[in-house]
Amino acid sequence: MRNRPLLGGLEAGGTKVVCAIGTGPDDIRATMTLPTTSPVETLRKAVAFFRDHPEPIAALGVGTFGPADLDPASATYGQVTTTPKPGWAHTDLVGPFRAALGIPIGFDTDVNVAGLGEYTWGAAQGLHTFIYLTVGTSCTRSASARLHVLQASWRPSGVAVRAGARLGMASTWRRRDVVPSR
Repeated sequence: MRNRPLLGGLEAGGTKVVCAIGTGPDDIRATMTLPTTSPVETLRKAVAFFRDHPEPIAALGVGTFGPADLDPASATYGQVTTTPKPGWAHTDLVGPFRAALGIPIGFDTDVNVAGLGEYTWGAAQGLHTFIYLTVGTSCTRSASARLHVLQASWRPSGVAVRAGARLGMASTWRRRDVVPSR
């Protein structure tokens, strides 16, 4: 097996946050799940998980509940924006990790990152076009045609977004009941 970089993945959900460190879904080295409480408490614990791991990670992928500002040119990039989640509106998710870790950080919606995970590791491997749907607190979709997500909010950030897709998000969200169209 070739030497793959150690990556971090964080899925920020409305009720829980899942953190993972590894080189891919077949090599998860550490995980942590914590409740989504206040932004200060939740982010402090998540930052400590990645910062205090004995092996430093090369990049971090963050998938979040929304709505979120996904435009890297925006002054509020990396923030959860007008979410109804109490206390989380206009919370900067990227800044605390960037300050503490000093590594590349990719940021996108949890659904887009899960869709990328399916494309990379799951039921959508080898497909040129697919739709990834989630049904939970809300019903959300990510549609892809030749790995170009078909919605204005998609902003891949290289290896860091793929880091999230390669780790906890891909391994915990892999769904085999998806019926792909080839």
